[in-house]
Amino acid sequence: MPENPMPAMAPEDLRHLLRQGTREDHERLDALLGACDLSTHAGLTRFLQAHAIGLQAVAPLAARFIQNELGLAMPDVAAMVAQDLADLGCTALLPTVPALPSEGAAGAAYVLIGSRLGTAVLRSRGYWSPGTPGFSRYMEDNGLRALWQPLVKALRDLPEARHEAALDTARASFSAFEQGLHLAETMPLPDHEGALHS
Repeated sequence: MPENPMPAMAPEDLRHLLRQGTREDHERLDALLGACDLSTHAGLTRFLQAHAIGLQAVAPLAARFIQNELGLAMPDVAAMVAQDLADLGCTALLPTVPALPSEGAAGAAYVLIGSRLGTAVLRSRGYWSPGTPGFSRYMEDNGLRALWQPLVKALRDLPEARHEAALDTARASFSAFEQGLHLAETMPLPDHEGALHS
């Protein structure tokens, strides 16, 4: 999930703290999600299921931070991925993951918005489609990515007293998506006509 080039950060910069403090979590999640072959129906479905499950915990906190600290509305990416899954024939209720520490909502916003930078790279490589290129609302969305620069400024201005909670929630956010993938792997996959199979 690469970031746009930015000026050098001071050690106390929260973005620096979050990047360093979540490096192992980030690399582990990237490796796990990277095993999903997005060129196949099954691989894309698993990828989207994992995100849908993780978003249940991460998206509300991120949206709260974006609204309260930036005065902006966050695109409803949870609804986007839900519609994508419905289009792929996935109608089963999703498992849930534990709620995240609400005090560190900045960390949830960092993980979610930062992840969209990586999604743009995956999108450029192509992914399975039921016939209409670029069908996925979630994969094609650019609205969340547009919040990256405002978020960077908000993280720079966030009081140091809130840094530890932000890091805790950022790590928990990566964990939510990792748990989401493990749970997704227990769910049946629909075939191209919508019939379910394991």
